[in-house]
Amino acid sequence: MPDIARYPPIIVHFVIALGMVGIALRWVSLTGKLPFTRPAAATLLILAALAGVAAAQSGSEAHERVEQI
Repeated sequence: MPDIARYPPIIVHFVIALGMVGIALRWVSLTGKLPFTRPAAATLLILAALAGVAAAQSGSEAHERVEQI
């Protein structure tokens, strides 16, 4: 796996943004007025979960470098 230890803040902010937009689209999809929001919300929430795994991995890798300092 590539070294992603320098990117934890970026990845974590992507997780937050994807999650918030996904939740907002899910709320809109409950009205039924915009049919595209249901699959868009599901896609964004799944991407947020996958990015969360990457954020945890990058945080673990960054932790080792911070401990050395």
